[in-house]
Amino acid sequence: MSNTPAIEQVIFKRVQSEGGKDGVDPMWVVYANEGMTDKWRHDKSIPLVDVVQTFDVWIHRTGSTTGVAERPSKGELDGTFSTHRVDSEVIPYILEQGTVQPNGGRRLGKDQGPKDLRGAKQQSRGQGASTMPSGSQMASIHG
Repeated sequence: MSNTPAIEQVIFKRVQSEGGKDGVDPMWVVYANEGMTDKWRHDKSIPLVDVVQTFDVWIHRTGSTTGVAERPSKGELDGTFSTHRVDSEVIPYILEQGTVQPNGGRRLGKDQGPKDLRGAKQQSRGQGASTMPSGSQMASIHG
């Protein structure tokens, strides 16, 4: 069992009358430890480091999770949140105003991002993953 807590997405979508680029309002996402967003909303003395998985904000420019999640530019952050101070202003705002969406117990590893939750980095035989047993597996086979 992994020591990494399960995660939840906190999704913020600003309501605009004219929409963003191509008439679509982007969706902003912060990944938080499961259950911690609601606890933090009721007790702001909980340090953010205990609430969020990483101090990253992600943007889905398509307005839904079907698009690619990317790190936004400072200009995009300034345009939506009137600041690009992610740690002290943007993340707390998204946690406070966003909608919590559980991720079904999935976890992010130390160096992973949202693409990893969709399985983008899973290997298959066609991508160079070996079907041969490892050295330790070979040793146990040949005893």
